[in-house]
Amino acid sequence: MATITKSKVEILDSIMDYKDQEKLWYLYHTAFRKLNENSPSRQSFTMGEFMKLMGDGEMTKFILRDIDGKIVGLGLATNNLSKVPWISQDFFRKRYPLHFENRIVYYIECLVVSGGLKPFSGLTLLASMIDYFPGGSVGCFDFSERNNGSMPIFVERAGAKKAKRGTLLDRQVYYAFEKDT
Repeated sequence: MATITKSKVEILDSIMDYKDQEKLWYLYHTAFRKLNENSPSRQSFTMGEFMKLMGDGEMTKFILRDIDGKIVGLGLATNNLSKVPWISQDFFRKRYPLHFENRIVYYIECLVVSGGLKPFSGLTLLASMIDYFPGGSVGCFDFSERNNGSMPIFVERAGAKKAKRGTLLDRQVYYAFEKDT
């Protein structure tokens, strides 16, 4: 496993360079392909959705680069919850009314690093995202417990001195049955 000794996280509103978009899509798609095969719920954006987000100024992009400047990680977050179609804005409005009104509820839509990197690289990227959120804000994310059950611990480590302990908001269960012939 490789370690990034001097990583750099760029924070961008949009990524218009098509080559960078392609590199990020490959990184993203490669990481999520297996997750999609192992979960009944779609775990990732389609290529069209992803490319649209690259130009969306309300979706903040966190780009992790290695010492040579190569893109090795991506984080996506927004405080415009209408950009996250699978969540209920009504829930967040009721649960965090002042935060919602002041647009300081941030939703992390993606956190991915290249395969072969040590987990520290993902912590570096996530810590940069947490640092970016203003004090007093709420950071949220969803994940497949089957695929990424350790995500809450990962978030606690990345935001150890900055974030309070997390709270499970809900669980959605996917169930199947087979009918006799």
